[in-house]
Amino acid sequence: MLLIFFAFFTGFILKRKNLAIKILKINFYFLLPIFIFYVFSKILIEKKDMFLPGIAGVIIVSTFAISFFIFKKEPPNDKGIYIISPMIMNISAIYPIIFLNFHESLIKYVALFDIGNGILTLTFTYFIAIYYGSKGEKFKLRKIFSPPLIALILGVIVNHFQLNEFPKIFYKIIEIIKIVIAISIYFSLGSLLEIQKINKKIFYPIIIRILFGGLIGGALAKIFNYPFKIILLCSMAPCGFNTLTFAVIAELNVSLASNIVSLSLIIFILIAIIILNFL
Repeated sequence: MLLIFFAFFTGFILKRKNLAIKILKINFYFLLPIFIFYVFSKILIEKKDMFLPGIAGVIIVSTFAISFFIFKKEPPNDKGIYIISPMIMNISAIYPIIFLNFHESLIKYVALFDIGNGILTLTFTYFIAIYYGSKGEKFKLRKIFSPPLIALILGVIVNHFQLNEFPKIFYKIIEIIKIVIAISIYFSLGSLLEIQKINKKIFYPIIIRILFGGLIGGALAKIFNYPFKIILLCSMAPCGFNTLTFAVIAELNVSLASNIVSLSLIIFILIAIIILNFL
């Protein structure tokens, strides 16, 4: 975590915006697809847990509806960010919390939840981002088939046919890629953060993402009898880094995206501490 915070503050101090945008594109088109392929090629799904991806789906669709109604009068370049930021859950922020505070067997709930989050993020949410970033041009369906989505589909196919035994060096490469993705994204996040442009309106999508997402996820966890704290934390996850990546790809308001993602992460950490210690 110290390395990640160092990367964030280094980016914030250096302010290498052009480099940050190039790094995000490299992550989206190359590094992220490799990692997504690996994750979905290995994950095990049991019948009793099949509703977990659906919980993530309900949250994403619900937050979309709320955001679309609240921000319908915003200019397209900002509206796209205000809508997609509450839809994208940064589940990568949840894994360290589970490792440190819960039994490792509970990791599967996070991973299965992330399937629903990942699929809708790379399809529906990506569609929304491209739509509002198209500047009135006709939307091209081929843009939906992004490298991460193709990697996800390939991973599921490999998993289904049990072709998921890879050379040992592949696992070492994956470990390196995970670290590179985390550090490079936090560096980019710091580089693109502009404190002086923060206004109260950017707290609205954060409230939708954390508060409303948590209420919906917590209620569904009780209904389907899943571990409450695990699903609650997943449902309240901060706005995902793909908000920033999609902003770059779709040419939306990158500065606004960076501010929302950064602030939501800080707010989530504080809330997670309260949940773990007092709930």
